[in-house]
Amino acid sequence: MKYQRIVAAGVVAAVLPLAACSSTADSATIAWIDKVCGVSVKLGDVFAAAKPMNDEAAKVRAQSVSESDARVTAVDQAVNELNALKKGPHADSEKYVSALVDLYTKMKPGLERARTAIRAADEQDTAAVNTAIATVDKETDEVNKLRAGYKGVTVGADLADAEGKAANCKKLPSAGQK
Repeated sequence: MKYQRIVAAGVVAAVLPLAACSSTADSATIAWIDKVCGVSVKLGDVFAAAKPMNDEAAKVRAQSVSESDARVTAVDQAVNELNALKKGPHADSEKYVSALVDLYTKMKPGLERARTAIRAADEQDTAAVNTAIATVDKETDEVNKLRAGYKGVTVGADLADAEGKAANCKKLPSAGQK
């Protein structure tokens, strides 16, 4: 049996919608927001790293455990890195980062449920692995819905300008590209 699974590629690439006024961002704000977007880029890379499934239940389970562990760890790391960036150079720095922290924090329980389900599956029991993969798919779909429903936060135009200039922010799809 060939195993299939929903892949959460790009699930965390959520750029915040910002005010659309013309402004000029300073270099400190551009450097800061580039770091913030870099956290989302790294997290998105972990989610996009899912590989096609194998035909053997034991290998599917092992791969899924590895991917689930990596995703939960990456979300934890992202939240920690973002929390360290809350005190940025812009008046809206904390508001901007807090919106991403909130999104990633909401994603974690579903990722943990998926990880628990796949870890509990007996690798020699194809039916158990199939059931666990179904749970992983369901939870991944829920994470995708959270991301798709993410509306972001409105901040000052100079922060929007900085986001448009930061290299890592340019790597993320806009919030309108679901």
